[in-house]
Amino acid sequence: GTCKWCGEKEEKHIGDSKICPARLRTFVLDDDGTCKWCGKNEEDHIGDAKICPLLYHRNCCICLFNIEPEEQRSENMCQHCKSRRRFIADLERDLSSSRPDASAAIHKIDEASRHANSAGQPFKTRLGLVKAHYLLGQPQPPPDISSSLGSCYDSETQTLDISLQTDSMERYIARDLRLKSLPAWIAKLDLPLKVIDVSGNPSLSGLPVNELCGMRALKEFKCESCVTLSLPPPEVADQGGKAVLTYLRRVREEGKENKRMSLILIGNGEAGKTSVLQALKSEDGRANTIHVDEGRTIGIDLHAWEPQGEEGLTFDVMDFGGQAVYGKSNQYFIVRRALYLL
Repeated sequence: GTCKWCGEKEEKHIGDSKICPARLRTFVLDDDGTCKWCGKNEEDHIGDAKICPLLYHRNCCICLFNIEPEEQRSENMCQHCKSRRRFIADLERDLSSSRPDASAAIHKIDEASRHANSAGQPFKTRLGLVKAHYLLGQPQPPPDISSSLGSCYDSETQTLDISLQTDSMERYIARDLRLKSLPAWIAKLDLPLKVIDVSGNPSLSGLPVNELCGMRALKEFKCESCVTLSLPPPEVADQGGKAVLTYLRRVREEGKENKRMSLILIGNGEAGKTSVLQALKSEDGRANTIHVDEGRTIGIDLHAWEPQGEEGLTFDVMDFGGQAVYGKSNQYFIVRRALYLL
């Protein structure tokens, strides 16, 4: 029931336009006779209060975080918001270094929320994400976790939103506090979940596939732009939450183990890539002598290697020529899901 940006009720806003009080700026004379804030003349300002015409419609300086590059954010922030941002950064460093138990962490975050609450929604959202990522990173579910997720859980849409958009301060948290893997106990939460959104987290590398697939009420699992997540593959994640969940359930029910993968040897010319491959394929683990005139790799050599004692495991080997002349063409054969030997 409060304003999304400044946290105040509607009646606290100014005039028919409902201007957020946190962002109101009025005419301040600069050396050149124009307004210090907006660069307009005094007569261009609005009403008896001389409200800046280019600024009155904005909500609070922290709202600019979504539309301005990082180097301009500090310049446009008021001193109060700079102080609040430093306060939250100190909190994140404290949690990263001391790693308190869940109850102590919740207490610290709640104390910070009371300090930063007057800054409005962006800081409130960031603190909620810090709490949710910290709690979901615990090996066992902390007490009262369902009620502790706060603004990250929307009961109306039954959505758990712990996504990160790293170009926006309100959805950014320190790297050491980001969720590394989604806990299996998320399936046992006393919450009805239709949508889980973990997108935009570059640190997330693991999912409890069996537990997620067993959540009957779950309809969508969003995980776009999770660059270290291998399952589901990015081409599936980009299709949206419904496609991801369908894919994971089909993998669990119909998936077959694939024991074939690519092995790519890459490095400078005459560094020994071909010799390493020969040693891997030989029974005694030794490479043959490579003659200068005959044995050099031209372009790419393709091989199949089946390691001894590993039944069914096959590597499709690409042995790249290392000379500079091949540099441009080699890049077209670089693939994401492969084992690289440098």
